[in-house]
Amino acid sequence: MRTCTSCARRLRECQFPMQGGRIVSVCAPCRNDIKRAQAKLAPIRRDPVQIRLNNVAALWHGPVRRTHLLRNAA
Repeated sequence: MRTCTSCARRLRECQFPMQGGRIVSVCAPCRNDIKRAQAKLAPIRRDPVQIRLNNVAALWHGPVRRTHLLRNAA
């Protein structure tokens, strides 16, 4: 059992990858999370139909006010 330096979990040796003949101190799930967070996301294409639906829904429901709900609960 080893402790990951990133998440401080106690995991089995097989969860820690080898790099250059040595075992890395960061577990594989943490390394995957780090790589995923550093990856660039592709830009989202604008969908005119979705924009129109969002605008129509905003017209039906009006501006959203959530502050009054918290005041009533207090």
